[in-house]
Amino acid sequence: MADLDHKAQPTNIVSICSADGWNSLVFEFKSRLSTRNGVFFVCSVSSDGKFWDREQTVTSEMMGELVPDYEFHLPQVILSEERLRECRDHLQKWLSNPFAFELQLSAPGEPTLTLFIGERDDFISKIDRPVFSLRYNSSRMKAESCFVIDQSCVNLLLQGLNRWL
Repeated sequence: MADLDHKAQPTNIVSICSADGWNSLVFEFKSRLSTRNGVFFVCSVSSDGKFWDREQTVTSEMMGELVPDYEFHLPQVILSEERLRECRDHLQKWLSNPFAFELQLSAPGEPTLTLFIGERDDFISKIDRPVFSLRYNSSRMKAESCFVIDQSCVNLLLQGLNRWL
């Protein structure tokens, strides 16, 4: 049996954006669940990104303005408090000495939500300007949101987690 706790928090939004400001990802924490297996948070995860206006690029062969390019919303993701605290600790260490890491943030079972920060061959990245990746896997869908971040982006995510946890 889960104990639903709508505990008031200073803010229920934790976010990260790309180094260029074109992409963002937001965790909106809705409620806290205490179970015999641990403490979990029900949250929604949403992301959006901008890119050059493709219609203008096709018709005039010139780069257009940045316009909304994609968005997604996962309304009922269950995250582990223990894993979020581990993520917060990794982010704090990363700010002192950048390193690659990957953590599953979700509750045990399915679906899974995995965060990765590090270099990737398919992005122009380096250890201090790594790729932020959030992968969602369920029996019905697999998705990944990726963008390059820097120290200020990591700090933004860390500050949000510090306020929430």
